[in-house]
Amino acid sequence: MIQRVYKNLPKELNECARCHLALPLSEYTYSKSNKNHLHSNCRICRRPTKEQRANWDQDLVKAGNKRWRDRNPEYFKNLAKITSSGRRWQRYKITECDYQEMLSRQDSKCAICGIKQSELAYPLNVDHCHTTGKVRGLLCQSCNLGIGRMKDNISVLKSAIAYLDKYLP
Repeated sequence: MIQRVYKNLPKELNECARCHLALPLSEYTYSKSNKNHLHSNCRICRRPTKEQRANWDQDLVKAGNKRWRDRNPEYFKNLAKITSSGRRWQRYKITECDYQEMLSRQDSKCAICGIKQSELAYPLNVDHCHTTGKVRGLLCQSCNLGIGRMKDNISVLKSAIAYLDKYLP
């Protein structure tokens, strides 16, 4: 039998059976089985520890996650749109309309290599100047990473071209 520390708690508070703190009802999760429809332990006490999570069968966890993703495909379709357009606004201050306008100006192709957006598994990246922050255009991931790795330095890019020309058959 659990011994309660508090005798007469107001209705808006409940005592956690584990830590014995008197907490608001919002700090407890819903339970069908209890008569007050709240778990006896607060949210913090119900949270699994690192040791408990380490003992979980990771294959079962992954299978459960996959089942949830399969049942909720719309969530992930919308999530990709919401997060990419939100990220574009945060980083470059361009809206989804601005992005679509740039995409149509570039004929839905990478500004460097010309690969079509439809051939890619992901949207074209927004290329920008790292010193001024000004948006330059839309690039595929390979081209964007390539010029990024070359530090947007024209002389380094020219040296790379000369190097490739030297060893072309």
